[in-house]
Amino acid sequence: MENLRNSGDLRARVVGLLLEGHEHGSQLVSSMSAVSGNELVQLTAGTTDPVIYGLAYQMCQVYASTGDGQVYASTGDGPNLKTECSELSAEKWTKLDPDNAAAALAAAQEALNAGDQATEAAAYERAALARHSDTYQSSVVRSLLPQLPTNLTSLERAGIETDVFSYLDQFWSVPYGGALRYCHAADSAKANCSKLASVLVDHSMTVTDQIAGLRIGQNAGWDEGRLATARHEIDQLLQEPSQAAQWLWSCAGLRTLEKLTEAYAEGGQVAMMRTQHELLGASEVSRAADLRISLEKQMEFLETHSTQVGATSSVVR
Repeated sequence: MENLRNSGDLRARVVGLLLEGHEHGSQLVSSMSAVSGNELVQLTAGTTDPVIYGLAYQMCQVYASTGDGQVYASTGDGPNLKTECSELSAEKWTKLDPDNAAAALAAAQEALNAGDQATEAAAYERAALARHSDTYQSSVVRSLLPQLPTNLTSLERAGIETDVFSYLDQFWSVPYGGALRYCHAADSAKANCSKLASVLVDHSMTVTDQIAGLRIGQNAGWDEGRLATARHEIDQLLQEPSQAAQWLWSCAGLRTLEKLTEAYAEGGQVAMMRTQHELLGASEVSRAADLRISLEKQMEFLETHSTQVGATSSVVR
């Protein structure tokens, strides 16, 4: 990813640091070093770009939650990512991207961790007024695609793209736990919680957001018709391709992967899944419903464990 790191475009440089890779056959995405992590955080200094700031903030949350002492809190003369990350806050991210529910929910989690109930409630109100929920994975792919070397074979390009998708799936999940608990317990907040649920179900880029929105909508008193519609739409997304798995490494499969990558760059995971179904067909809805029920149960678990710092979900995204 050297060309990304050396790019004149600041977003591309941030993505290059985030996806710091190494040569090993095709270019595989590796874990970020403390050096590149510090450089990434330092690039946010003075920025007004919510994508740059939000990606750096999320990266810090990943390393804080993993407890990776070697990366997050190097000692001696080495870089200390923990110190650098302490300069970033979800509150500032929210100010840079006020229409983003993901930023507001991160701010609510920070307030919950600090025991500040008034600030937490205000953050949920901001989340309810947001227009969308976005953790910028699609922005990562949009920045990556133009920077890939033009002499790559289709197979090499596919390898990079699948590595990046795998990395992004593990990168960060919106901290839903506090919102799930809040919307279950606070009768006075039902109207705002219903609005938040609508944002997550109707205006997000990940299935995880939609599952969280479904649970919040249930807590906010959505009627059975509205819940059934949301569940049906999620089930449609969760269907596996009806074609055999070996399609990917055929010539036609590689061309299909290019189209899926383009869809991800434009509209995130949800857009990619819809495009996948258009191109490859879908399996039985009943299997998808079983998966959705399992994911809903994970959200129920988060609802009862939301006081844990950074309580998030690792479900399909």
